Amino acid sequence: GARFCGSCGVEVHDGSSVRATPATAAANDGSSRLAQTYITQALEAVGQQDTARATQLVDRALLAQPTNQEALSLRAQLTGPAIPRTAGEAGPGASGAPSANYVAAAAPGGVRPRGSRTMSFDEAIRTCLSKYASFSGRASRAEYWWWVLAVILLQVGLFAVAIAAGETSLAAAVGLAWIVVVLGTFLPSIAAAVRRLHDTDRSGSWLLLVFVPFGSLVLIVLLAQAGYRGPTRYGPQT
Repeated sequence: GARFCGSCGVEVHDGSSVRATPATAAANDGSSRLAQTYITQALEAVGQQDTARATQLVDRALLAQPTNQEALSLRAQLTGPAIPRTAGEAGPGASGAPSANYVAAAAPGGVRPRGSRTMSFDEAIRTCLSKYASFSGRASRAEYWWWVLAVILLQVGLFAVAIAAGETSLAAAVGLAWIVVVLGTFLPSIAAAVRRLHDTDRSGSWLLLVFVPFGSLVLIVLLAQAGYRGPTRYGPQT
């Protein structure tokens, strides 16, 4: 006789022998085909010398089928070996994103684990300016908060100079410069905040909390949280 295990989706026969149900076999076959599609695209990216895209595609293949040996081998060649997550380790799936069961290993020239490198102040400024109106991708805590600090220091500095100048032509000029800075940094600040939320696996729509009483305090906490290691639905780790 056979009995069905609802939690694992298999039929158990005569003690230790098991046989996958048709639904389980179909799911595994679908995951294998999806992984193979990503691997094929990754190999094309390698041929185009686009290592970043190839790595991202291999990561997607491993999300679809963590045990795919071809994907594991290709990833090791690109960035270093993948380290399986432990059963209790949280991943992006905890908030709705595809659940990753691996993280990037530390390897020369590969993906750096979170916390191994912090973006510098000037690098953060250059990054946010180069992504002036980019609402896609992710931004690390260092990138976002260095940018916020720079904007605050610039605005406060100009405001202080305007106040110190009194009612003079210099005060008027500085006041005009302050307005230009406020308007000029508004869009990149919103874009950086959206990317920062993406890094925590949240949608940019969480910015609407600013219109809710005390929502700004909650938003600050969210923007200060650490991002996920490895790729998420919003892109690779930055």
